[in-house]
Amino acid sequence: MTYLRRFNKLLRQIRQLETNNYYSDAQILDQFIAGLKDKLIKKVCPHAPADLATAIRHAKSYEIAIEEANHTKLVNLAIGETSSTAEEKIDQFTKKVESYFTN
Repeated sequence: MTYLRRFNKLLRQIRQLETNNYYSDAQILDQFIAGLKDKLIKKVCPHAPADLATAIRHAKSYEIAIEEANHTKLVNLAIGETSSTAEEKIDQFTKKVESYFTN
């Protein structure tokens, strides 16, 4: 089960049990970000997401970009081509993916 699925499942359980909104939206957002992989935290935090949905969108975008960059890097190694650094590819692909979410 992915982190996002586990997080959403726990969040639903908390909200079902909770009668006085013990956890604020900001606390839930902080907990989501704290549970991300370090490399995703470093990419999501600079955007200072205002809500959980925005944090999830950024995390998904970067996760997709990281996977694509890793795949591209492996392909380039296999065929012997040099490429941009993985970080540049991640940033390029992330911008592309985020454009789909914002349009």
